[in-house]
Amino acid sequence: MILENKGVITDQNYYEDKEYISASMIKQALQGSKKQFDYAMQNNKESEAMLVGSAFHAIMLEPETFGDLYAFEPDVDRRTKAGKEYIAEWKEEHSRIPNHLSGKHSNMLWNMKDSLNAHPKYKELIKNFKSSIKEGINLFEIDGVKCKAKVDYYDPIQNIIIDIKTCNSVNLPDIIESIDKYMYGVQAAFYLDALNADAFYFAFITKKKPYDVLIVKYGVSLEKDREAYKLGMKNIQRFNEEPENSYAMFNEIIEL
Repeated sequence: MILENKGVITDQNYYEDKEYISASMIKQALQGSKKQFDYAMQNNKESEAMLVGSAFHAIMLEPETFGDLYAFEPDVDRRTKAGKEYIAEWKEEHSRIPNHLSGKHSNMLWNMKDSLNAHPKYKELIKNFKSSIKEGINLFEIDGVKCKAKVDYYDPIQNIIIDIKTCNSVNLPDIIESIDKYMYGVQAAFYLDALNADAFYFAFITKKKPYDVLIVKYGVSLEKDREAYKLGMKNIQRFNEEPENSYAMFNEIIEL
């Protein structure tokens, strides 16, 4: 069931909010105990790799506001006094921009953008780009539990979801390994159920030349992934119901 947002969850508080369950929270809840889950929730700062990924999503989905959110630091020798002073001045001049990226990522990100936009199948999928919802926050209920999803791209005309993923290789075995390792399928099932969409597509693009692209229509293991995300939701509920038991899920002796 879709819930009306009314400004409850915004871009500013999306990751801090713990009342609504997200796909990333579900993935964490499938990996360990409440102790591990609480640690992950309290230490969810964005790494440089995550920041680069976020910047690429902004370039692709919200290019008109990219310059307000991200800036590339100039490439200077920071070991010298002059270099340190120059960077300090640059940061002061660009202090209104919240996210600063190393200049070494600039060409890579723009080339990735051009490569993905030129891909024939990607262009076909995003034919309704202007009328679609990009990076939209969706609130909904599943089995009576309040949830949230920040979907990269939703086209209500085709009723499809597109999720952009950066990767190191588009060789199919590597892609399958990544989907399994990072539980992308769990996210896909969660998003599909959230929006009652008809299809889910991953757009994988490499972070190295020639910035190759692979489009994957996902749905083969959907029932297994659906069971997994619902188990993750139950784990989170269990963690909340047993706040004193930080070892919930790992408080029994396992026999092998």
